[in-house]
Amino acid sequence: VVSGDEKYTGKVTIPNEFDCAAGDFTVVAIAPKAFAGCKELTEVSYSSSITTIGENAFWGCEKLKNFSINKGVTFLANSAFENSGIEEIVIPEQVVNIGEDVFKGCKSLRRAVVENKQIGENQFSHCVSLESVTLSDKVSSIKKKAFARCSSLTSVLIPENVSKIEEEVFGNCEKLQSAKVLNMTIASKQFIGCKQLSQITLSEALTLIEEKAFSGCVSLTEFRVPANLQVIRDEAFRNCSGLKIIELGSSLTHIGEKAFAGCAGVERLVV
Repeated sequence: VVSGDEKYTGKVTIPNEFDCAAGDFTVVAIAPKAFAGCKELTEVSYSSSITTIGENAFWGCEKLKNFSINKGVTFLANSAFENSGIEEIVIPEQVVNIGEDVFKGCKSLRRAVVENKQIGENQFSHCVSLESVTLSDKVSSIKKKAFARCSSLTSVLIPENVSKIEEEVFGNCEKLQSAKVLNMTIASKQFIGCKQLSQITLSEALTLIEEKAFSGCVSLTEFRVPANLQVIRDEAFRNCSGLKIIELGSSLTHIGEKAFAGCAGVERLVV
């Protein structure tokens, strides 16, 4: 399906094949901007022959509430559904390539299930209605700001198989209250500005907390170092003004500059 100026409305069915003078061709991709700006588009049906959903393919399709990623799709390009009206999405395991900003700014998106290995940069950022995120055990990489400013998200669980996580993944998620972290690293600015975050469950396998990871998490009241944590980098807990209890373990080999600066309410420090 190629891009064009036509403004599609209602339900659209993308055929499996199309005929032209040169013969019959199988449709294998939805082209960049194919349906961009089609504000009255409500439903799309397509076959398993399609493997690629192109850049900005459904950008700004405000009335497109439901969309199923078929079993043939392996690539979601940059901004494929940015600013669309999608309310729920499941990203299946076979999606092996995913671009940036794929669902960024989908203001009606309430639920997301991720079954593939990689979460792209800004993939769900600014999805202000997103309340439920389920990450499968297959997720191994989360790129920066993947869920930044998802202001309705209240809890997250990061699976233990996540080996690469970039900065500010949950930055400024204002209503995030609890986080369960099962992998070995907390990235730079991972929870920065999460003002309601009050409960953290950390894996005993955790070895590193990067800079500014919890900076500005003013609702945190206690922090206890897991058994194998070795490094807390600069400003990791800066301005966590609600912290009252800090327990540091014997495994720690490095605490960075200003790691606990601005934590004026600490009542108990165990070294």
